[in-house]
Amino acid sequence: MKDSIQKITTYNIEKLRGSILIIKIILYPFLDKIWTLYDEFNESIDNLDHEKDDSVSMCKLIMGKVPGNNEWYNKLCIKLIRNLGAFSIIKNNDKNKYNIERCKNINSWLYYIIKNNEVHQGVITDIFTQSNNLMGDHNIKHQCSNYLYKDKYINPDQIIKLINLEDYMNDFLSILKDNNHKNHCLCRKFIFDCVNIYKKMYKEYCTVPYKEHINRTDTCDKLSAFASAYMPFIFSNESIRSKIPSLDAAEKELILTCQTDIGNQVMKPVQGEKL
Repeated sequence: MKDSIQKITTYNIEKLRGSILIIKIILYPFLDKIWTLYDEFNESIDNLDHEKDDSVSMCKLIMGKVPGNNEWYNKLCIKLIRNLGAFSIIKNNDKNKYNIERCKNINSWLYYIIKNNEVHQGVITDIFTQSNNLMGDHNIKHQCSNYLYKDKYINPDQIIKLINLEDYMNDFLSILKDNNHKNHCLCRKFIFDCVNIYKKMYKEYCTVPYKEHINRTDTCDKLSAFASAYMPFIFSNESIRSKIPSLDAAEKELILTCQTDIGNQVMKPVQGEKL
């Protein structure tokens, strides 16, 4: 474990905005709510307010269980404690923004930070647990758990993409209903990509004969949940049905090209980049 910690540098956290965030803003500007949250989550610990001392003290106790050089874990711990909001809730009764939507986005942000590194999920989970314990049972609806995206799903990047469509479907519907919206085509392209992801993964892992994989059950459950949201709430909408594909159609991979297909221009430079 000591070696894996030493391989992780502070670049992973401090430079998230310079890699994942900026690229995704260009690719998917219509998900600006998510990118704004990622920016908040990734704010430097040097910019913390008076709550920093509380977070530092709490993280010292948690990090005491981690052998070797734990600077990376400690910085992540302080950020997580801040983003989970335990001290904001206790001291300022600031509860409104600490909800299930924020929790999901914290978990996807966390995934992008740790995805290319070997990390001790037990340490990460302990941070969530200690934050929840601090909030207490009377604040249970504001608590958040470690979703373990990295260890739970086959190809978590693709699953997170489906989750984003599912969670922000109202934003997608609004854009799709407006043919003149500046992000109309990019929004449709995102949905086409999601349908292709669903079909490929469902056929490969959830249809007999399927590929065996340790994360197959959780992945198929999430794919089924996506289908249960997409078909009745998105595809069934009469005003946009002609613009988007069905999950049930038998056609092969669907490709939608926009006049300004930014995706093809920006993906090559970031291939292989370590977060």
